[in-house]
Amino acid sequence: MPELKVTDVSDEERFMIIEEFRRRPLFWKVGSIPYKDVVSRRQHQQDIAASMTSGDRIFTEKTIAHVWKNLNDTLRRKTRQRQEELANNEDNPVNWKFWDALQFVTEGKPQENGSSSSSTSHVIVAEPMLESTLSHMFNNTYEDPSHLSDEKLPGDTPSPSNYAYGGDVTSASSNGSGGSGTSAKKRRKTNNVGYQQEHNHFEPQVPLQTTFHDVMHRDVSFSFGEVVADVHRRLVGRGRMVDAANFKKELCDIMHKYDLRMAEE
Repeated sequence: MPELKVTDVSDEERFMIIEEFRRRPLFWKVGSIPYKDVVSRRQHQQDIAASMTSGDRIFTEKTIAHVWKNLNDTLRRKTRQRQEELANNEDNPVNWKFWDALQFVTEGKPQENGSSSSSTSHVIVAEPMLESTLSHMFNNTYEDPSHLSDEKLPGDTPSPSNYAYGGDVTSASSNGSGGSGTSAKKRRKTNNVGYQQEHNHFEPQVPLQTTFHDVMHRDVSFSFGEVVADVHRRLVGRGRMVDAANFKKELCDIMHKYDLRMAEE
């Protein structure tokens, strides 16, 4: 008997495959060890195929894998469409028979009956983008800040992290002539505050080391804030309003979590 083609799998059999995966969350949760282990994942699909094979309905690991992939691809597409509609204040029901049965994937946890534990008007993104995107952008800021110029909005100021604390940043002379690198006074700008490199600049009662330490902390925090704003700015600039909203929500959730931690200290 030839194996079933993906197109020959009935809707009832697709629901059965969904239920088999729902009962084994370690095989569909991104990041779990069985999910990452190709051998374990293939064995899991072979077990499902063996349990569903009956008579001339012969399922294989390949059939199960293709059906599950197609279901997840459609789920992601329907989820994006749903988010766009909600962003436009449209609350249209999702016209797809497997939508409710697959909500455990979107929500990140299986439900007892395989359906969503929340209303379909509330969509949780299955693959959060904040940590990976923000971490990548933050690391690149200190390695190569040139990417920050991409899609910069008018009036943006350069990141203070581009300036070395002990380096020479020579300003142009006040008469309008171009800076030649030989100006008598050297000025650095950090968060729109200028500091002249002269011993009498700092007030006597403020230790130089303390002032330097405060400026350094303020500079690092300001730079990180610029990275966060730059990610959001790029998403909005490219018209990805749903992603921008999700980015903001995830960031607010993380901020709230750390606020609670600090309150307990």
